[in-house]
Amino acid sequence: MIDLLPNEVMLEIFSYLDIHDLALSVQHVNSRWKELSRDKKLWKDRVFKPDDSMLDEERMHLLRNMPSLRAYVSYRGRNTELIIDTLCTYCKGIEHLHLNGNHIVRYSLLQKITNSFPNLEKLTISFFEQENPLQFCRLISDLQNLTTLSFAGSCVKELQDGILKPIADGCPSLQHMDLGKGMFTDEDVRYFLTKKQTQLLFFRVGCYTSVETYACIVRCKNLEHLYYSCPPDCPDLNLIDISLVKDLKNLKSLMLPHLSEIQYRNLPHLFEGAYLRNITKLQFEAYDLGTVLRNCPQLLELTVRGTKDVLEEGLKDIGNCKNLKYLSFSECRGVTARCVKYVADGCPKLKYLNLSCFVHISNDLIQNVLKCKNLRILCIKYDYWARTKFLLIPSHLVHLKQLVIYEYIKGEDVWNKLQQEMPHLKIREKYFDNDIEDVDYK
Repeated sequence: MIDLLPNEVMLEIFSYLDIHDLALSVQHVNSRWKELSRDKKLWKDRVFKPDDSMLDEERMHLLRNMPSLRAYVSYRGRNTELIIDTLCTYCKGIEHLHLNGNHIVRYSLLQKITNSFPNLEKLTISFFEQENPLQFCRLISDLQNLTTLSFAGSCVKELQDGILKPIADGCPSLQHMDLGKGMFTDEDVRYFLTKKQTQLLFFRVGCYTSVETYACIVRCKNLEHLYYSCPPDCPDLNLIDISLVKDLKNLKSLMLPHLSEIQYRNLPHLFEGAYLRNITKLQFEAYDLGTVLRNCPQLLELTVRGTKDVLEEGLKDIGNCKNLKYLSFSECRGVTARCVKYVADGCPKLKYLNLSCFVHISNDLIQNVLKCKNLRILCIKYDYWARTKFLLIPSHLVHLKQLVIYEYIKGEDVWNKLQQEMPHLKIREKYFDNDIEDVDYK
């Protein structure tokens, strides 16, 4: 009877299937199902992101059955060349390609990518180990539809000047630029910003920037997302006026993980007067957390560092951010049970909480965590003396999907009991940034 249904209805049914079912099951039923399962509408927003444990042979087998695939994201892989060859042969419509720093992509392989996918819109790739990174960037500069470019991996030495020039002069559609941990020259970064300042929506930089280059950043008036991190040995660090960020009227995301003490102390002035009241994502070290929270009512994601006194005082105002869904204290030693109580009482929509910092995991702290009823992901340090409170997770955090335990002790009965009561719960020892994409915390 199902074969009598019109194509539109069949496509609606297929839209509820996961990517593996579409690749390995549905299309092998009959010719009609095969054609429908490869419909471009079905694959428009689907991303193939293999689990880190998936063997390359299995990845390639799946790719051979995904001719309509648009997006491939991989954080680990042994044989990058074979994977790329398979993509280029069987997945001709790739528009989004993410290859993390663990993937070694040589010039010849990038040439194959740019030739096979001329309409590429998003690219994450590492090139810092290339013998001639300038040639590498020249290839990328020819991608006319590229809107997002991210450099993965890290670079320990300063790159030659002029590497970014081809991308600055090319890539006419580029709006999102992530320089990653690349040690680009200050002149190179400034040239890029000068050429792209009217079109940039996202910019991330972690290398040395002079006062002049910083001024170029704040002249990118359409910027919506800024990740700014300057090395601590930067000679101009204290001369850079961080308050100029308030001129970026469209800013929604501001990440300031590494500033000088003087800059952090002046940071609250940036938020006074509601200049950045539309900010939804923020990362910084707190000296006056309360001022920031009172002036950022739209905040959805917050990563913060601070002392015990600063956090306990500032988090009294966390209730002003009632829509907060993501909160990380991953680099913060000052978190107390009282801090978590303010969070539990003030943030009813919280779905992600990271307490993997060096805190004393007391019974009171765990008890307050259990009040965060909508949590999907919890990252926390294990304390043997608080183990009985961990056993209350199934009755209190019923929506929890991932529990990441730091200082994990194998063989503890508590993990077996939790798994029995919550079979859907993933309990793991380590946590990677890409894991969060597996859970809809938004």
